[in-house]
Amino acid sequence: MAMPRWRGLHHFSGGILLVDFTDGSKYQDLSKILVFAACNAMNVDQSTAGYMLLGLIRKYIECDMYLGLEVQTEDTLQKLDQAIVNFGDALESFRDLYDNLRPDKEKAKSWDFPKMHAQKHGVPDIKAKGVIQHMSTRLSEKVHGPIRKWVVTKIDHLFLCSSAIRHRLDDWAEILKEFEDSKMFVSPSTRELFQFDSRYLGAREKPVSCRSLEARPDEAFKNFRARLLRTLKAIYTGRGSAVVPALDADALSIVECRLVEVDYESVITWRAAKDLLRCSPSFYNEPRYDSIMFHDFENTTALAQLVFPFVVQLDSGEREPMLLIQPTTEEKRRDMDRDLGLYPYLMKTRDKCRIIPLISLIRGAVLYKDASRTSHYFAVDTLDSDMFIRMKSVFRKE
Repeated sequence: MAMPRWRGLHHFSGGILLVDFTDGSKYQDLSKILVFAACNAMNVDQSTAGYMLLGLIRKYIECDMYLGLEVQTEDTLQKLDQAIVNFGDALESFRDLYDNLRPDKEKAKSWDFPKMHAQKHGVPDIKAKGVIQHMSTRLSEKVHGPIRKWVVTKIDHLFLCSSAIRHRLDDWAEILKEFEDSKMFVSPSTRELFQFDSRYLGAREKPVSCRSLEARPDEAFKNFRARLLRTLKAIYTGRGSAVVPALDADALSIVECRLVEVDYESVITWRAAKDLLRCSPSFYNEPRYDSIMFHDFENTTALAQLVFPFVVQLDSGEREPMLLIQPTTEEKRRDMDRDLGLYPYLMKTRDKCRIIPLISLIRGAVLYKDASRTSHYFAVDTLDSDMFIRMKSVFRKE
């Protein structure tokens, strides 16, 4: 089962076994998705050792995520300390099993390698010197490519400068092409019309009617007009409008938007972060429907898959941004989910799709398909530090 694409997460288009060159960044991305990709292939019934290894890897990733937080507090340091203890206990259990399985007991594996040893003094180092990113070599991983070319070819300084400039121009050309393909280049005046506070809807299609949407052979658009009117009335009521305007669904114009930009405040750094979310039947010749985290009823937070972001153009000239989503519900964790730190979700059927206001959107998310069960997914919490911390409070079932 392929991992959904995500901005900032390397996509191994040819598979992880066909990678020509890897650096620390690629290995880090592999570690983020490894447990999700292998959890069904290495379950406890098929391989006890493989299952214990996955649990060990998950606990190592927990330590790595806590170590890599951009801002540390007393609370996160306590959780890091506990994560290191949990990892140590799991390592001892796996080491005993691994040594018993080896026919040659004299060549037992040594687990005292540098990155393992670094965890032992991680908390004191952070308290003494600050967050770990100030002591990490990860920032220079992507410099390896140009340096390697320079060492191998032994080019002179002038050609090195021109080559570096050429690389930057090529990178900029690729960025421009991606922006043009996704229709992100719009005039400032046009962008302002579809900028709603910290959220923007781009890659717009031609306006259509509600009736034409209901005619689509997709259960997600069943009773679209009635659901849209209920949502609009709820929005006006929530704003405290004394009079809810009379709305005629057949007179409303719907503009589909296949790009959603959302700026949100990181719960780690309290700085602005950005997600670019796609919702398109053909994004680089492949369908792509990203997932989101949003504010649900009763001040709860939920996950869903984007189906149809759109803007409603009213007769008064107002624009109301909306999202048609396929919601999920939290599932009770199985023993495997608890052992591997997984967050299971059940995707509702297409006829249960909902319309929510764009303002409910918090940030993007990734849902990975659980191949062992129909319509079940895992929330990928290892995308970044913000998602890692959020999921610990968002997911309520144990």
